[in-house]
Amino acid sequence: MKQERAGLKADFSAAMWATIDRNLPQWCDREHFKGRLGQLLEVEIGRMDDPDFARGFAQACPIAGMEPSAYNQRLVEIEGLGRALVGIRFKGLDLDWPFVDWVASDFEIDGAGQWRRALQSIQREMAHFGPRWVRVWSWSGQRAPDDAGLERLGDQAVMAAPVGSLRKLPWPKGRGRLTLRKCDDLSGFERYAEAMERFRAGSPLGQEVSAISPQDWQECRDTGVVAQAFVDGQWAGLVAACWDTEGLWEGYCVQEELLDAPFRGCGLGPVMQRGLVELLPDPGAIIFGTIHATNLPSLATARRVGRVKVGEYEFLRMRV
Repeated sequence: MKQERAGLKADFSAAMWATIDRNLPQWCDREHFKGRLGQLLEVEIGRMDDPDFARGFAQACPIAGMEPSAYNQRLVEIEGLGRALVGIRFKGLDLDWPFVDWVASDFEIDGAGQWRRALQSIQREMAHFGPRWVRVWSWSGQRAPDDAGLERLGDQAVMAAPVGSLRKLPWPKGRGRLTLRKCDDLSGFERYAEAMERFRAGSPLGQEVSAISPQDWQECRDTGVVAQAFVDGQWAGLVAACWDTEGLWEGYCVQEELLDAPFRGCGLGPVMQRGLVELLPDPGAIIFGTIHATNLPSLATARRVGRVKVGEYEFLRMRV
């Protein structure tokens, strides 16, 4: 079994690295990313027969009639292409929103016909859970073609850049109005939590976001930064980042960037994010974060600071 898993990891790694190497920005350390790929594959392949993973998942998301082993990840043979490693997921742990995560494969997919064949095979293999969609990762400019006869639903874009490079860019306009003050304790947490609740209640994106916890706040303080924003002397919001990983990415992950209602739409978002960049401890690291595909203001803010979209997660399914 161990030898079989090693061969599977080697096959996945070879095929996936060919795509990754072509699409990684030049400022990425290739050896580091290759190492991250190996670590991720080790974990994901292990979930094919990990009973603890299966039991924990089944307890968190119980579906009537499903044995814990059904929650293990599995290989799907796709005719004429190869093997895909997939697993069941539930969006926000909502049992009414099952989807399939396409985790890895030992082939490079190309063309509308191959996309259709792969998605049909995956949806058929996981039909016992009744998944709505298959979630895939696409590098920037490498999405499934529009003529593939697929429905698509945007999920999260990954926006990233080197901290040191961003510090060399000109500041956005409005620098003189907004200031950031680093937090040494939890004294600003309650005010932030109230502002987040107002945002969730009044924004179409309210169900896609939630407040960071006191534990998250502490982690950001310990490994990155938490700072309150003030505009013309008034409390205006909060920004936070911690050292984290997301897929292949490792560095300072933006955990929060919230401006309270009176200060939105004033062009202050880019100033706050650039201020965060200046406060991060390691200028040699990468700053990254996920932003929902429909959150156009936040995507625009990240671009104005200099971050670029390196890729995105999206949900796909065969058009009925």
